[in-house]
Amino acid sequence: MRTIAIALSLALGSTSCVVVVAGAAAAVGYTRYQENEAYQDYEADLEEVWDAALVALNKLNYGVSTAAPLGPTEGELELEDLWIRAEALPNDTTRVRVRVGTFKTDDNQRRAGLILEEIADEL
Repeated sequence: MRTIAIALSLALGSTSCVVVVAGAAAAVGYTRYQENEAYQDYEADLEEVWDAALVALNKLNYGVSTAAPLGPTEGELELEDLWIRAEALPNDTTRVRVRVGTFKTDDNQRRAGLILEEIADEL
């Protein structure tokens, strides 16, 4: 990952590129899609990821309370056409699942992916 970041910054001559790549380092792997659900794993504990998710949702104008409840191993929230769940995994890793809309459409997948990207940016 560091090699890619260094190569990109040298090739583009921009420190902003390094910031983008470094910000994405908190995510483990890629966003995955299964039916009408997108999910991604983050290298951070549940509470940190949950807080980042709530901030991300507010930035994307979903208007959630930053005091949304969080259990000892998971947090779940439903708003109109949005469902989001964060669950603790071993080794301080947290999986976030997002479902937007009822049906699998390109737009619903895009919106779910944007939420996961915004969470990564908040971490």
